[in-house]
Amino acid sequence: MAALTELWHTPGPSSGFLDGVALQILPGRVCVLSFRYEGTNTNWEKGELRFLGVATYKCTSMLALTVDMVESAYDKLVDMGSTPWLLEVATAVDARGGTAPLKHLRICFDDGPCYDVICTGFEPQP
Repeated sequence: MAALTELWHTPGPSSGFLDGVALQILPGRVCVLSFRYEGTNTNWEKGELRFLGVATYKCTSMLALTVDMVESAYDKLVDMGSTPWLLEVATAVDARGGTAPLKHLRICFDDGPCYDVICTGFEPQP
């Protein structure tokens, strides 16, 4: 596997998230992963990871997780580089007049799920 670029990591271990991770699909091709984690002074704080300009995404649950998914992106968001899936999606988007560059991003949480997202970017929210 080619070297991956780490872009962000969870503010605490996902094994300690209060409710797990929730996926929300918003208008404007935005997907949000939200979670609650133990912050300072043992207070529960909310974290969010927003994916912008989403072309497609994939959610892989615990039983279907591969070793590669866990090892590449456990508790961190990584840029997967130029993958066959990214090239396939980018070709389809380009054929329909899309102009924004796309990225294949991945993050895997404790016991899953693992999210692969092809999008234009992301915004972490504290």
